[in-house]
Amino acid sequence: MRSCTDRYEPLYLSWPAAAYLDAGEVEHSTAITARVFDLSEGLASIRPRARARLMAKRSEPHRSLAPVGALLECAKG
Repeated sequence: MRSCTDRYEPLYLSWPAAAYLDAGEVEHSTAITARVFDLSEGLASIRPRARARLMAKRSEPHRSLAPVGALLECAKG
């Protein structure tokens, strides 16, 4: 059984992911966003996964970077 903290962690991680992307730290943002996808797996709340998809979409201009390409594939699934 997941704790309350488990439910909020992926959502809260999405904010620094956005900040890193805004600062031009694409690979760091991508790593955090991938973690958000991992942590949101199996959660009843759709918000963390929706935020992760938004971050993936914002990362699209950097799709030539391998981590971003992998993130975009993850966002499709």
